[in-house]
Amino acid sequence: MSELAEMIADSDELWCGEGIDARKVLIYKIEMKRSRLAELPDDFANFLKECNGVRGSGCEIFAVNPDGPFSDLIHENLKNAMADTGALILGYNDFDYLVYDSEAVLYQLRDKNDMALNGNYADWDSAAAALLPL
Repeated sequence: MSELAEMIADSDELWCGEGIDARKVLIYKIEMKRSRLAELPDDFANFLKECNGVRGSGCEIFAVNPDGPFSDLIHENLKNAMADTGALILGYNDFDYLVYDSEAVLYQLRDKNDMALNGNYADWDSAAAALLPL
């Protein structure tokens, strides 16, 4: 288990969904392409294999074909008009969206009100740690 997944599992404020297998991630990537959404970054896709969605304390990381209380990644991105933008909303907290910018190859915290940039992160673990109360 990755260090991030362990930190989430040890948290009293967060819970994560059961991880999904690589086959489901590949099928989901095809569905995302059909929906004209940016491709999942590999490190986030690997995280989904351990924690398919995270929720708690006003935060959420979206899930792939979720069961239970987690929001669906494709549904949330289509609802937020992210098709054909080259960016993908992966989750949120009370103030920010966690966005993957596929053109810049960066994770970004963006203000929920005006999408102003609040931070850039080169890797998934750093971005998730900035979003979640860990």
